[in-house]
Formats: sequence, C-alpha cells, structure tokens
Amino acid sequence: MSEPCSSQSTDQDYHRDMIEKLNAIRYILERSNDKLQKAVSGLQSNMNTLEKSTSTTRRTDPVRNRHTVSRGKCVELSARMKYLQNTEECLWKSEESWNSVYNREQREWILDDMESTFGDRYSYRDYNNAVRRSFENNRLKYREKQNKDLLVKNTKRRRVHSSRWTTMKRRERVLATEDEREIWKDVRAELMSDEEDVGDEVLLHSPTWRTPVLNELIKTLDQRLMQSGANRKLIKKRTRSDIPSSRTCPPGYPASHVLY
Repeated sequence: MSEPCSSQSTDQDYHRDMIEKLNAIRYILERSNDKLQKAVSGLQSNMNTLEKSTSTTRRTDPVRNRHTVSRGKCVELSARMKYLQNTEECLWKSEESWNSVYNREQREWILDDMESTFGDRYSYRDYNNAVRRSFENNRLKYREKQNKDLLVKNTKRRRVHSSRWTTMKRRERVLATEDEREIWKDVRAELMSDEEDVGDEVLLHSPTWRTPVLNELIKTLDQRLMQSGANRKLIKKRTRSDIPSSRTCPPGYPASHVLY
C-alpha cells in the first residue's frame, strides 16, 4: 500500500520542481524582456533626438552664405518660391518669428515640395537659403508697412546698393587679363565707393580700408571706361571727393582687397 503513495509523492515533487524551474525561466525571460523593452525605448529616444537634431541642422539653421548658390540656382529656386507664394493664401505669418509653430510647419512643407520638385539637383543648404530669403523678404515688407521711417531708410539703402552694383558690373566688363580677373573674382558691390548726387555730378567717397592693389585696378578699369564712347559720359560725371567713405570695413575679404 505504501508504493502508490510513494510514487504519487515522487510525481508531485517532480511536477513541483518543473513548475519552479518554469517559473524561474519565465522570471528570467520577463526580466530580459523588460531590459529589451527599455533598450528599445532608449534606442528609439536616441533616434528621435538624432532625427530632430538633424532636422534642426538641416532645416532651421539660417545659413546665409551668399556665395553658396549660383545666380542660376537663385533664379530657379526663387521662381519656385514665388509660385508657392502665389498659390498659397498665407505662405508666411510675417508678424511671427522664423521658429513659430506656423512658420516652422510651413517651411517643412516648402522644403518637402522643393525636394520633390528638384530632387538631388541642389543641396539642403540651397533649399534652406531660398526658403529663408522668402521669409525674410516677407517679414521685411511687413515691418516696412508698420514703420514708414524704416521704409524710407531701406529704400535709400537699396538705391545706393543698386548704384554700387551697377558700377561694379560696368568695371567688370572691361577686365582684360587673367591677373585682373583673379583679383576681381572676390570683389562685391560693397567694395565700391559711396556715391552722392550733387547737381549734375556724382561725388565718389572712397573707402579708406580698400588696398592700394584694388584701388589701382579700379583706376585702370575706369580709364578703360573713359576710352569707351558708351561709358565716357557716365565717367565724366563722376568726381572723386577728398572726403572718404564713413563705412566700416566689411568682414570676409582677402588681404589683397581690404586693410583690416
């Protein structure tokens, strides 16, 4: 009679041991699963942070390198921006900042449109520059509507810049040697003299920080323009004043152009 009881007790002990082992295995798996979930959660968090950081660097950083995009690219990307502005009722909220919720959503949408339209033809920096220029132009127009003094000041500044740019391009057309072109390739409109209308004449106020090398090249180019019938009348109206320009030296130019 004792054998069945002993056999039954042995089976119970075996089952109890198996249950304990299975429970131990389940506990280990549950802990492993918790660790795995935490690891996955941490990895996902790091990926989200990295993606956000990449998006911020790629799309919100206002890169303003004026030499990054060629003039042809500027025209094509600007034309796309104008098209979007004409088709959208409110492309930007100019009264809000660049990083406001609405403007941030808009630029994300615009960048996606740019990428789908042009693909890999341009870099993210090129797209950023085009979008940023559009926003800044709209914001400036909004501010000028709110402040008439600012409008008058900016209108005068644009007129002066346009005159300097015209002078620079006129001189650029008479470059004759490779050495002259090598020097002139880094020249921008802000290196030209200030111009002041006095009756029928234009007084030129030369920057004091321009190097003798650049001044000598400008003098040579003006002499060539004097020999051209199309430009002689314009050059004769321009008189260099003894009073120098009051503008400070702009940054970012080589030592062959400005004196720092």
